[in-house]
Amino acid sequence: MIINKETNKIQKINVFRLNRVRKIKPIKGVNNFQILLRTKQQILIFSVVVYLADIITQGDYNG
Repeated sequence: MIINKETNKIQKINVFRLNRVRKIKPIKGVNNFQILLRTKQQILIFSVVVYLADIITQGDYNG
C-alpha cells in the first residue's frame, strides 16, 4: 500500500484534532453547582434543627 504525503498530512491533522478533543478541561460551573447544592442542603438542615428546637422550647414555656 502506497501512502502519499497528502494522505499522511491529513492523518496527522486528524490525530491532532483527536488529541485536542481529549484534552478538554473539566467545567468549572459543575463544581460551583455542587458547592451551591451542598450549601443549600446545609442551610435546609440547619433550618430544620432550629425549627425543631423552637417547637421543643415552646413546649417548655407553655407548661
